[in-house]
Formats: sequence, structure tokens, C-alpha cells
Amino acid sequence: MIVGAVLALVAGLLVAPGTAHAATTTYTADNSIFPNPERGFRDSVDILRLSAAEIRSARTTNSITLLHSYLRLDAFRTSDIDRATLDGLSAGLATARANGAKVVLRASYNFGPYPDSQPDASEGWIARHLDQLAPVLAANADVIAFIEAGFIGAWGEWHTSTHGHDTNVDAKVRILKNILAAASSEQVALRYPSDVRLMQSRLGSAELNRIGSHLDCYGASDPGDMGTWGRDGSTPQADKALIAAVGVDRFVGGETCNHVNTTRADCTTALAEMPAMHFTQLNIEYEPTVIQNYRDQGCFDTMQRNFGYRLRVTTATYPTSLSPGGVLPLEIDVTNSGWASVLNPRPVFAVLDGPGGTFPIAMSADPRTWESGQDTRISQSVTVPSNVPAGTYRLALWLPDEATALRGDPRYSIRLANTGTWDAATGLNVLATGITVGAQSDTTPPSVPTGVRATVSGSSATVAWTASSDAAGGSGVAGHEVLRGGTVVGTVGPDVTTFTQTGLPAGAYSYTVRAYDGAGNRSAASAAATVTVAATAGVTRLVLDNYDGNPAWGTGRNDLARWTGANAFANGSGAGVISGGALRLQYARTGWFGSDITRDLSDRSVMVVRVRGLMGGEQNHIGVSIGGVTKRFSEYSTSSGGNAVITPAFQDIRIPLVANGINRAAPGQLALSFWHGGSSTVWIDEIRFE
Repeated sequence: MIVGAVLALVAGLLVAPGTAHAATTTYTADNSIFPNPERGFRDSVDILRLSAAEIRSARTTNSITLLHSYLRLDAFRTSDIDRATLDGLSAGLATARANGAKVVLRASYNFGPYPDSQPDASEGWIARHLDQLAPVLAANADVIAFIEAGFIGAWGEWHTSTHGHDTNVDAKVRILKNILAAASSEQVALRYPSDVRLMQSRLGSAELNRIGSHLDCYGASDPGDMGTWGRDGSTPQADKALIAAVGVDRFVGGETCNHVNTTRADCTTALAEMPAMHFTQLNIEYEPTVIQNYRDQGCFDTMQRNFGYRLRVTTATYPTSLSPGGVLPLEIDVTNSGWASVLNPRPVFAVLDGPGGTFPIAMSADPRTWESGQDTRISQSVTVPSNVPAGTYRLALWLPDEATALRGDPRYSIRLANTGTWDAATGLNVLATGITVGAQSDTTPPSVPTGVRATVSGSSATVAWTASSDAAGGSGVAGHEVLRGGTVVGTVGPDVTTFTQTGLPAGAYSYTVRAYDGAGNRSAASAAATVTVAATAGVTRLVLDNYDGNPAWGTGRNDLARWTGANAFANGSGAGVISGGALRLQYARTGWFGSDITRDLSDRSVMVVRVRGLMGGEQNHIGVSIGGVTKRFSEYSTSSGGNAVITPAFQDIRIPLVANGINRAAPGQLALSFWHGGSSTVWIDEIRFE
């Protein structure tokens, strides 16, 4: 249940008349098991014979929303797929759609046996079959969660191909490119980490960003899991690190397998490795003795809760009264306690729902960036639709499917892991009730903030002012915006009268403040307050990059207004992505980052890199070049003694410039190279010099 609205008035009851009431609510976590789209245990079905009853049974019994199906093409190894099969596939996907499920498909020409498998098809016939399947896949992309590559070898597992596709690198690449083209929007999962690694040097970044992993003999043997790990000579540890990097933003999972005297099929191993590799899904039917082992040892329920994402709101701050066409400032704290992220695109809406109708308001948040184990703050002011009738409304967070055709079905909306918030009839997560929307009659802006002053401490500037007020009977002050040089750099609540900006390069800065009310009226900007950040001993920090969006990553400029960029990474079309205010770089023996300094650092003594790694130990994978020195990150000495070590938690790694032989007078460019072995993900929160 919703446990605390703090009398629903954090900035309300004790403020002057005309000030907008704002409530902060704390929410209780829901530890129950419930279905959510595109994650969890999956059921095995025959897509050509799929029934509504088996979908409903799987959902009711085991909270299953994912269905896995082979598409058996044994009869068409040397002929076109017949119309009955294509129509049957379309009908099966329509049945999934009508019953709130999504499908994982794998085409195969046989069901083994191993090692003397029945035939697969020639490369030419595979291409022809993909041409036939492409229109069906496109028409049903909304209910296909992802594709397993299939087609090659026994069970479509990319081994034991009677046509030699599994050993012909060029053929594998061509077939995979055809699969990616036929399934033009879905992710495609590969059976073996060795093939994922191979494709990193053979696919473009856009294609590579769609490559996931299905591990079809997980926990089968120690250490190789029946040939899964170490297939290309890499160590099992290196393969698992590769899949862990893949799982940050792509589907990872699969099924367990027959095992003989192995402790890998126990809960201890599963609960150590599955979260690290970001498992999103697992076959509930195979292998039954392993699944039963998970039940007997007590981790089955943990898996059900934590496969994929598990999102919950911890607190939310919102106004309790609104006006049509006015401002709705929201601050929502979300945590993801699941083992993976939301992996397919999905919009986020704030929703007003009440007697006058339901009004979704699009937000800029991307739930794919709410990563496993991370807390995210959504802070955004949106505009209330001007056609909302007066009345009392619920305020909700809505995360529907990207496909507009599925948005009317609440089974495709994400349910937050909070008690008392889920509305199963609408798919809304209700954050508050009793939100009053009044008639739009307020056209008078709040008063201009007064007493604006600014102070500087090192490279931080603090702006303070006297709070604004709104006219009697107005909609009330809803917040204040702080502008630097005419650009908004911060937004705070109605009763907050200070704002601090950090990491400023040397120079003069002019700040103004303006207020806005619940009707969307904004005051004129205040008188300016100017501060100067000194370039000498008075400044303690020189920020190279802090990824706060100013300037935005991808514009080619760092915080010193000099060039920066990255390429050949496995995410962000090669350039990495900003996630939670940090630059996330996903790599597998490739990737390069550069940021120009090109200024004298003789007044600085230390380079500080605030960084974390997916698994820890990534310092051995990264080469660092600066000021005429090039060596592994692990070889740089630190201020605390010893050498640089990256851990799974953010920390400041302080690199003394002189002690490491770095030319402070001519530092040139800071360059990071990631082709020194190993696969993982690092998050760089800030690079600065002190």
C-alpha cells in the first residue's frame, strides 16, 4: 500500500496562500511473484498449434508471459515453405497477441539427434525461407520478443550442420545477416559465446547491438557446460564476462541441460552467475531434474522474481492541484532490483485518470536505461493537456508496449513491484489519488524572484534567492528554474531557494532565476548574479567530462569545449550510451575513447577517474594514453598506494600526474583503448584534474 503522503503536504499546509501544494509519497515494495512482459520463466509451445488455454494456464500457474517455439521446417529442406505453415505461424502469433503473451521463435530443420543429426538446409534454401518468413515476422513484430538464430545444424543450435555451416565462418556471417534482415526489428540470440565474439569483428555496430545469447546447456558440466564455454579457446571466465556485457542491454537466458555429478546445476552457482550475466528468461520445462533442483534448494522463486527487470518506485513528489495547460513537475525515484534491464523499446507516460477521461502525457524517460541494481531519478516537468476537464484524478505511471496496437491490453504494460499501486484493468501504476484539476482561469505569472546572489567555492557555483509568490486565487508557485547565460541548468521545487552547479571550468558565469506556477505561467527572469571561477589556486577541480548532459554526449564536445568521442563499442551504435549520468561503454576486445585536453595542466597534480565495472577487474582490459605515457590502466600508480583497480561500485581512482611520468605541460588527448583482452562494461561518471 502507499504508506506515507506526509499528510500529503511536503510543501503545502504551512505555506502562504496561493502556493501550490506538493506531496511526497513513499511506496512499499511488493515481494510477490507476478507476471510482467518479456521476462521470467518461459514455456515451450508449438506455435502452429497454440491454444488460448495453454497460454492462460502458463500465466496463471507460473506467471509466464514468454512462449518459446520451434518452427519445424523439416519438410522444406529443399522446397518452399507451404502456405499452410506460413498461415499457421501467423495464426499462432495472433493467438499469442489475443492472450497477452510474447513469443521467442527458433527455426530448425531437424531435432537432432546428436552427434549424427538429420540434415539441415543449404544456404540458398535458408535464404529463400527467410524471404518467405520476413513478411510474417514484420506483420507480427509486436508479439515477437526476440528471435533465436536457429536454421543451422541440430535443433538450430549452430552445431553439427550437415552442410558445414557451423564451421564455415563466412557462411555463418551471411546467414546471420539474412536473419537480421528478415527480423528487421527484433534482437537475435546466438547459441555460443564464441559466435557472439566472432560477430563482433564481422558485423556493423547497429547489427551487433541486436545480438543476444541463448545458453542451451546451462549448468550441464564443469567447466564447459557441454561445449558452451571455451569453444574458441577462450576461458569460461572470459566467455561469461562477454555474455555479462551482452546482457546489459540484450536478451540472455536459455535452458538447463542433462548433467552428471556437477555442482553447476545448483542454486549456489545459479545465483552467482545468472545475475552477473543478466539472465532475462529460462525454460521452465527443460531440463526437469535441474528445474526441480532449483525448487528443492529454494532459488526457483528468487529466479521468478528477478529474471529480467523488476522495477519499483521508492518515492515520488508531485503537485496535488493542477490546471489545464499548466505545468506538472514530477520527481520519481525508481529502482531496478531485477537481474537485467527492460530490453525492448518502451515509452513512459504520466497519466491523469478520472471522471473527465484518461490523459496520457509522454515523458522523455527511457526505461531501458534503468539498469539492474541501479537507482534512477526521473525529474521532468510536463504540460497538463489543455482539454482536461475539472475534477479529481488519479496520477499514474504507465509503461505500455511500444506497439500502439497493444497499448489497450494491460497485460503488455509493466507492473511495478509496489503494493497497492497496480490497476490490472488499465495497466496503470497509480502513484496518487485526489489530484485536483481546476478550470483554467489563471493567466497571471508568479512574482519575479528577488535577492538573487551567487557565490563560488572551487569549481562550484551556488545561487540563492528569495522565493516567489503567486497572486491570491492563483494556481500557486510550482517551482523555480535557474538559468545560466539564458539556458535552464536546474529546476527546483516551490520552497527551495538555492541551487548548486558543480564542475565549472574557469570563467565568468551569469545566473538568473524565474518562477512558474501550476497553470504554466512563467515569471520574467530575475536580475543577474555573476560569479567568476578562478583559473589558478582558487579552483580545485578541472572537469574534462562529467556526462551531465551539458554538453550532451554525441555532440563531439567535452566539458572543456574540446573534441571527444568513442567508437567500436557494442552499444550506442559503437559510441557508448549515457546511463544514469555516466558514460556506459560495453566492449569485447574492441573499442576506443578519446577526449582532448590540449591545455597546460602544470597547475594540477592528480587525474581523477570516477568509474565502476560490471564485474570488477576491468583495469586489465583498458589501455590509457595521456601526456606521452601509454600503458594499461592497471599499471598506473594511485595516490593511495598500489595501482589502479576497478570495482563493481563507483570509486574515485586518483592518478598522480608527475609520479606516473605524465607531461603536464602537454597532456594532449586522454585516450582509452579496450582491445587488450577481455569483455565487460564500464561506467565512467567523471574525469577531472585537481
